[in-house]
Amino acid sequence: MSRDGEKDDPMIATVREVLADHPVRLGVLFGSRARGTAGTHSDVDVAVEFSPSVEDRFGARLALGVALARALGTDDVDVVDLDDVRPAVGYSALDEGQLLVGDPERIESLKRQLDRERERTTPEERRERFDDALDRLEELV
Repeated sequence: MSRDGEKDDPMIATVREVLADHPVRLGVLFGSRARGTAGTHSDVDVAVEFSPSVEDRFGARLALGVALARALGTDDVDVVDLDDVRPAVGYSALDEGQLLVGDPERIESLKRQLDRERERTTPEERRERFDDALDRLEELV
């Protein structure tokens, strides 16, 4: 987990400001933007843990994605809900990303939790999670 370069990067400052306006307990920039390898067509990947009081995390994730896209001036934004992500993806995001909002100790706690889930998740459970996500999308359309 890194916080390097964040003072000089206006994109990181913008993401942090948007996260502060939403019910986010933890916000992490990950992927090529966090590694410093982003190209002109790279998206902005943000992993978040919403505050426990958020009941509609799917709606909160959509609202956050729209707010980030508007603030950054691009539709190439991916918001990952750490409470509803494949454990391997969540672990990697937390392990290699840049903390933007929240407590570093929370990251270590979530990494331990995701590591345990990663060991227990079966292919059937992964398919079921995917089907559930599709069902939620169909409800919106």
